[in-house]
Amino acid sequence: MGGEIGAASTFGTGSTFWFTLPLTMAASDLSPSVDAAAPTIIHATRPLRLLVAEDNAINQQIIRAVLTRFGHDVTIVGNGVEAVRAVTRGKFDLVVMDVRMPEMSGPDATRAIRALPGKVASIPIVALTADALSEHVDDYRSAGMDAVCAKPIDVSDLAATIDRLLGETIHVSAPAPTELPQILPPTADSHLNIASDSAVSELLGRIDAIARDNTEDDD
Repeated sequence: MGGEIGAASTFGTGSTFWFTLPLTMAASDLSPSVDAAAPTIIHATRPLRLLVAEDNAINQQIIRAVLTRFGHDVTIVGNGVEAVRAVTRGKFDLVVMDVRMPEMSGPDATRAIRALPGKVASIPIVALTADALSEHVDDYRSAGMDAVCAKPIDVSDLAATIDRLLGETIHVSAPAPTELPQILPPTADSHLNIASDSAVSELLGRIDAIARDNTEDDD
């Protein structure tokens, strides 16, 4: 984000941790395009087969929640090697690719996919990364990635990016329901049933609780 971070410590006294970010003051408290009184959800007019390459287990759950909420069929792999293998075996409409992964990075996996024979080499690939500085975005694009979406995920931006790369309006907005459906845990043969951003927030809360419990067990 173009900032700095640091720490200073004095033995027996304590430590100070600091960071700075070059942020600018917003012109208003709320974007004119956002109506806080009328929350909306995004859903797909047709389901897509999407491949997600992401090594972090919690990020996998978050991305799956977002994309299945749209109405898509999602396949998750844990690194670039698995992503290349999955692309050669399955018929996917688009790939969402993390940048930094073990065994093979997102850019390296993209180069490998672009070198494959046939139409599969031109499959749209979206880089999903927290490192979205302009100079790094240029590197991702030079590797063959078609677009870059930043983490944390901006749901609207991701939907719009998918539409742009596929050349059609697939995602549309609709008023959010007043009552949210119950979130079902993922199973081997079912996806998360998520209908709103509030539901995603609830999912993240459950993930945090699991993480805390695991930490307490380790202690």
